[in-house]
Amino acid sequence: MNRARMGADTWGHGACRLALETDADAIVVVVEGNFGGDMARQIVTQAWKEIAEQGETRGRLMPAIIEVHAKQGKRLRAEPITQLYTQGLVPHVGEHPHLEVSS
Repeated sequence: MNRARMGADTWGHGACRLALETDADAIVVVVEGNFGGDMARQIVTQAWKEIAEQGETRGRLMPAIIEVHAKQGKRLRAEPITQLYTQGLVPHVGEHPHLEVSS
């Protein structure tokens, strides 16, 4: 599956179909430590149920869902990007006032 912006329905079904294609034993879902784990599990479970109802799973049981929690917070993960912006190394074409930070 290509890296792209997808809605929950799209990525859930895509993850399940990829698991079928690769004969996966598990689906790994990376979630924030304080948000998203239950929702991600529910999305994959619902998607599997829907494709099973359509006969795509051919009776195969759903792979295990393994949640992996991000070890770093968003602010810490953003620090290298912030440094690049501070050094003027991230170019943008056009004007983007919504990205401007007021001091």
